[in-house]
Amino acid sequence: MSHPIASILGLREPTAQAPALAARKVIPLSAPPMSPKFLRYCPDGIPQVLRDHPHWLVADCSGRPVARPGVGNSKTNPDDWTDFATASRIAESEPGLWPYIVLTDGSLFTIFDVDRKPRRETGNNAETPAQYKARIQRAGNALERLRERFPVRYESRSKSGTGTHIIVRGKFDGSGGKGRDEWADVEIYTRGHGIALTGHVLEGHDNPRTYPAETLQVIRDEIKGGSPTPDSGEDMHDRKSNGSVPPERAREVLAEVDRLHGRPEYPDWRDIASAVFDGVEVETGIELLKEVWPEEDPGEYKRLAKSLPVHIPWGTLNGFLKGSDMRAENLVDFMPDLSNDAVAENVSEVEPFAIVRAGLSAGMAMAADFVEGLLTEGGASVVYGPSNCGKSFWILDLAVAVATGKPFRGNLDVDQGAVIYVALEGSHGVRNRIEALKREGWLSEDDPLFLCFAPVSLMNPKHAEKLAASVKLAAEQSGLSCRLVILDTLARAMAGSDENSGKEMTFAVASIDAIRAVTGAHVCVVHHCGKDEARGARGHSSLRAAVDTEIEVSRAEGETISTVRVTKQRDLPMGEAMPFSLVSVTLGTDRRGKPVTSCVVRHEGEEMAAKPGRAGRKAKASPVDMLRHLPAATVKEWRERVREETGLAESQFYNHKRTLETAGRIRHEPGTGRILRAESIEALPDLDDEI
Repeated sequence: MSHPIASILGLREPTAQAPALAARKVIPLSAPPMSPKFLRYCPDGIPQVLRDHPHWLVADCSGRPVARPGVGNSKTNPDDWTDFATASRIAESEPGLWPYIVLTDGSLFTIFDVDRKPRRETGNNAETPAQYKARIQRAGNALERLRERFPVRYESRSKSGTGTHIIVRGKFDGSGGKGRDEWADVEIYTRGHGIALTGHVLEGHDNPRTYPAETLQVIRDEIKGGSPTPDSGEDMHDRKSNGSVPPERAREVLAEVDRLHGRPEYPDWRDIASAVFDGVEVETGIELLKEVWPEEDPGEYKRLAKSLPVHIPWGTLNGFLKGSDMRAENLVDFMPDLSNDAVAENVSEVEPFAIVRAGLSAGMAMAADFVEGLLTEGGASVVYGPSNCGKSFWILDLAVAVATGKPFRGNLDVDQGAVIYVALEGSHGVRNRIEALKREGWLSEDDPLFLCFAPVSLMNPKHAEKLAASVKLAAEQSGLSCRLVILDTLARAMAGSDENSGKEMTFAVASIDAIRAVTGAHVCVVHHCGKDEARGARGHSSLRAAVDTEIEVSRAEGETISTVRVTKQRDLPMGEAMPFSLVSVTLGTDRRGKPVTSCVVRHEGEEMAAKPGRAGRKAKASPVDMLRHLPAATVKEWRERVREETGLAESQFYNHKRTLETAGRIRHEPGTGRILRAESIEALPDLDDEI
């Protein structure tokens, strides 16, 4: 009997007429298209927008400009340049020549040159077959990123047929005219350089895929759809993905995909493997993938796991894709005359910014807070805390207060408005929380609280525009202005980016600001804290600097009461601590007859609030604390668990391990070698005193 994914995907069973699907070449990019001769120039493939560019040369097979009658060979001397018609005529008349576009400070274009050169078998840069295939795959990833970033572009083959040229209208001025991402074999040209154009236009995609995007998403969802049902106290929305999916489920889905179509083409293979690593522990995922699709190169799954979800590391290309928004201020017009007189003439025609005398300005200004003393209209905020502290429950409770207009915590006035909750993690958990709120009578079907389960990315300007359009739609449907947009969590809204990078965090903040500016709504992001909770939210400090309000949610280990504390307010008083607890709500039973539960927030009195933590204290864990993370398959697994939960240094871990061994508190299971506790933790009250 086949796995249900076969019917979900609408895939046909293998037939005698179609055995080639399972036997297809695994990674076509490992053998890029090669031509024994260079591609002949095709003038019909050059668009008019490029033909109108005024600066051209002609280039030979080496890619370097060469002198011909009426045209020189210097990329920097305007006297050598000609127009497109002349360069094209020369290239057509002499095989082995191509028109060469020259970029200057006034050019309106940026060129990306993605190389997929043959394997370098000799010399200092010689490559092994595995290194070569990895380089080719990285080039394919670079093309995918560029195509996603620039849907409007001109794309053509290089002279050899192995590379791709992408030209976009816009100017990136951050590389000094030329930049290179060695890791992905991508060069970027903006001025003082150029490239030979063949006119062989690429209209399709170089990375063939086995499945359309919709089908691939179904496969990913099926792999990750086996997450456990949230119980009464578990904050599923903040759970880390790794380890949340039963390995058996992932194995079933992989086996069925393999049975139907064999190993997918490289891009789909990578995306499916990514879903596996999102759902199970890395080592388990590697073994599952090896079991279904054996490695072609030793260690390829391990390398893939390390590279996900970021396929292109920080460098010139990534810096461009994340740092340059190609807005109007980045577009360089043809302005050959930048003399003082020209600037003065332009300034006289520019509309100035409004200014006002300070002494004539209005008197006292008051912040427009739509949640009394907490959140301001059109502002930005971050709510952060460790996993399983209840922060997603708390922010959803706040969202309900805004959507219904009821006082928050029973005593804080709220101006009613529509709310959009963007659930980027744990959609099942969010739906259960909404159901619990409805069961308890806190939310009705008519209240203007809207859910969005789309994979919104703050790193994609188009997504900011679409989210702003969603805000407008919510206002139209509810008849109320949209006051609050919640992104839960920031980590998912920045997926594939580096939270610690000032440049990438600034880009995310710019998207938040754009949404606020266009819609007037307050944008709140839910975030995680670092290893040392007392040091605040993780990631680059530019996030804290940018928001108007920062809110910390904490809960001590073993406690049932969480404490919300405002740690930054730009225009409002800091306010008092806001403790709360979670009350379990039974929603029904699952298909196995086990109860399905979620939680609602119960606000507690201020006297129940925990004392604030102090920054700068090093994370510590006692030997007894380490025992709480047993059993474990290996010492390495045990060490990683302790480090992730407590931040304990490796040297201290092994000191505690020796203490436990000396005291006879741990043992190894015969046959498997698993590390077990010798007795219960409760039987070790004096162990810490033995150190």
